[in-house]
Amino acid sequence: MKDRVATPTVAEDPGTRLESWKAVAAYLNRDISTVQRWEKREGMPVHRHLHDKIGSVYAFASELDGWWQGRRLRLEQEEPLAPAPPDADPSPSRRSPASIALPVLALAAAVAAGYGVGRRGAADRPAALAARFHRITERVGLEESPALSPDGKAVAFTAVEGAHRQVFVRLVAGGPPLRVTSDPADHQWPRWGPDSSTLVYFAPDATAERPGDVWEVPALGGTPRRVTASLSDADVAADGRLACFRLDGGQVQLVAVSRDGASSPVVGRFPPGRYYRNPRWSRDARWIAYQEGDGVRFDVFAVRSDGAGRPLQLTKDSSLVNGLAWTPDGRAVVFSSAHDSTLPYLPPLGLWKAWLEGGRVERISSDEASYGQPDVDAMGTLAASRLWLHSDVWRFPVDGAPAENVRRGVPITRQTGQVRTPTTGPQDREIAFLSDSGGHANIWVMSAATGEMRQITHERDPSVAVGVPIWSPDGRSIVFVSSRGNRGFVFGLWSVNPDGSGLRLLAPRGLGAGWSADGRWLYFVDEGVLKKVPAEGGAAVTVRPEPARNVVGLHDGTLYYVVERPLVDGRPEFEIRAASPEDGPSRVVGRVGASRVAAWQIVNPALSPDGKWLALPLTDGLTTNVWALGTATGEWRQVTDFGDRVTLVARRVSWSADGRSILAAVAEGDADIVLAEGLLAASRR
Repeated sequence: MKDRVATPTVAEDPGTRLESWKAVAAYLNRDISTVQRWEKREGMPVHRHLHDKIGSVYAFASELDGWWQGRRLRLEQEEPLAPAPPDADPSPSRRSPASIALPVLALAAAVAAGYGVGRRGAADRPAALAARFHRITERVGLEESPALSPDGKAVAFTAVEGAHRQVFVRLVAGGPPLRVTSDPADHQWPRWGPDSSTLVYFAPDATAERPGDVWEVPALGGTPRRVTASLSDADVAADGRLACFRLDGGQVQLVAVSRDGASSPVVGRFPPGRYYRNPRWSRDARWIAYQEGDGVRFDVFAVRSDGAGRPLQLTKDSSLVNGLAWTPDGRAVVFSSAHDSTLPYLPPLGLWKAWLEGGRVERISSDEASYGQPDVDAMGTLAASRLWLHSDVWRFPVDGAPAENVRRGVPITRQTGQVRTPTTGPQDREIAFLSDSGGHANIWVMSAATGEMRQITHERDPSVAVGVPIWSPDGRSIVFVSSRGNRGFVFGLWSVNPDGSGLRLLAPRGLGAGWSADGRWLYFVDEGVLKKVPAEGGAAVTVRPEPARNVVGLHDGTLYYVVERPLVDGRPEFEIRAASPEDGPSRVVGRVGASRVAAWQIVNPALSPDGKWLALPLTDGLTTNVWALGTATGEWRQVTDFGDRVTLVARRVSWSADGRSILAAVAEGDADIVLAEGLLAASRR
């Protein structure tokens, strides 16, 4: 076979048009799955035939040449050349039972034989560049929650099979993963037992009527054994004790549970109304770190495992946190955070390190990718789930079957970056949305007729996040949230004219905004209290004293809003309520369970122009679809069906002026488990 080289080899004519995935793969000397992954993750310039399905593409050699030159060094390290069959099938397919059985036997034999091997500032770049990243999974979809075994030979992680997350184990030395669990339930956050022979994982209660459970299962598969009830995931100490959170008399308790579940002394007691996740033992079992927050915004804490003293707050970011782990010496905690992201919904996550003493926090990963759910072994090797996202605004009709609505969807933007939360102007002549074009999240407006775009906010401060534009009914202004003047993802409400003039602060604290029908009042929530403020500015007025999470909007004198109800299992249930008049008695329109709402998603429905439907994105497994709730009947209707594609729709969608279609920013993602060697050592220099 002819040797394959690392640079494009075809195209004496730079205008050569490549008419398929196979041709693009041949041009770049990679296999088809690799170039498809590059198109999603790296913005590789591939065009789609508008009349065909997603798999029908073409590309220009000249565009590929320019794209390759900017990424060649990094991609050659991450994606080494490998022979690919010339007739490779571009569509993923499931393996036969026989092909699955062979890897299982191979993994079991290898483990038995002991086979294995032991963004913004320039300050964070030396550490990231000194580290070596190795991708160890390559399934299409999201691989999450990596856990490194104490003996250093294997990594456990979760991936979706069918409708549920299942636990898999893969040898660090290589080979296919072994599926450990198979029952029809969600299996989350696997953690290893001290001798690397067992795994524990968390399974939330499917009915949300009781807390979830921590289970233990042999690392090579077998019958799971229930260990204890828990509000969230658990961790295992070197002596086998479990750390987890429980509810007792309305109080949240952090407990250390014995291996047999017989004893569970209390380590810490916490007030209700907050959410507690990811307890993690330090290697010497003297400390337990965890994250605490309001369900969206979190900080990292640590408490002594003997219960002495008060918890130490290691971060003061009030930001999205997605997992944490101790460094081997127990002096610091590595955590995943959106701390310096200016895009608040589906934000890119970096890896950070917070010291137990001194209050020092530093970023240790670069901003070229998003990293979540870190784990660290005794040698300082770090595992994380590395996520790549690409998003665009789409218009979907609402009058067909869900899958048909997706097929009839039309892309509105064609971005190489990220866009979120579209909102339509009067008669749909213009569309406003959040975009990170230029390196900072800002509000942009696009002409529906010409596609011409203009930037109307010009925030440059890297400590300030911007989000959720909502056009006023009269078209005179656009309200949005900004964290300027606040800390982390704590927002105030601002207004700007569609031409970019007239920027003004309406409320120093507030979120979940909605307009009155005449555009004279802006309704919002401030620390759980539903208020309104004149659109021209002035003092805010309390509308309803009951706790609220978000405002939806008003129609014919009826105010729609969202209330959060913490459940017995420690997760929230959301009620969508209607009040008429706005300060009068309210009724429940519908309920949304915790399993349907990811932390980054937030329940924020959009009211249709005729007031008959509330549209919002809801999670179906690892896919987000748009659903509509009838305001009079409480009927749920599915609007989109993306099948098993990993699609994410963050925060808020928008109705067209005629109510016949919905605009949504749809992100497609793929996450793999990566190992980083030298990252922690480099951060100490």
